[in-house]
Amino acid sequence: MPSSRCDTDRVWLCSNGFLAFAATTLTDYTESVAELLSDTTRLAFLWDDLNPGAGGTVDAEVDANGVFHITFTGVPEFGGTTSNDVQVSLHRSGNIEVKYGSVGLLDALVGFSTGGGATDPGGIDLSNLTPRLITTGVGCPGLTLAVVDRPVLGTTPTSQVRAIRAGSIAGACNFGVRIPTPISLAPLGAPGCSIYASLDASVGFPVSGATATIAIPLPNTPAFAGIVLSHQAAVLNLGYNALGVATSNGVDWTLGTL
Repeated sequence: MPSSRCDTDRVWLCSNGFLAFAATTLTDYTESVAELLSDTTRLAFLWDDLNPGAGGTVDAEVDANGVFHITFTGVPEFGGTTSNDVQVSLHRSGNIEVKYGSVGLLDALVGFSTGGGATDPGGIDLSNLTPRLITTGVGCPGLTLAVVDRPVLGTTPTSQVRAIRAGSIAGACNFGVRIPTPISLAPLGAPGCSIYASLDASVGFPVSGATATIAIPLPNTPAFAGIVLSHQAAVLNLGYNALGVATSNGVDWTLGTL
């Protein structure tokens, strides 16, 4: 069950499997990463050439808890007969859940982008997603924190900091709990940068190129299963902004067992 976050009071739904968070007439059925990054802010929950007119249903409803659900049931791919089930749930908190049932597409694109030339954080294998919950915030321009391994107790999973600007001096990754309201660093001279995770612990990492890998040993303690650990990277570079610091997006790990 992938999760993202977006704060909005309106969405625009396309039958080809994506939601836009700004007014748009996009109806594109030829999914591509380049378009997802360059166009408007949108969630591609099952972006493909879908054809509700040939079968299945598309429903929208608000439940008793105020959660807005958009549900595709039994919708085929254009020219095909496969049945595809997916539900997008928009919570008042700004959280988004995407839940998949039966999916029989030949191909599709799944992802979230702020658009306007957003940075590509790289792909992940959704079949290997559990038990992690990814991505909070957008980070400073060009700096991204991406999950590499599942956060399994008793292992040493890694995360990768990407798009580190040349001239960066050092980096650190902070660990804690997600901050409900991100703290903007704009007043300190870092516009576009925010803090998404509490500073309960920190691990430094060397910077010698455009990427850096952070390894985090997790205790083999079953009682910790289900705990959500939030982390975020920061890089020191006097050329980023007046503060000389860039922060990444935040990443939430839900600790699990094999």
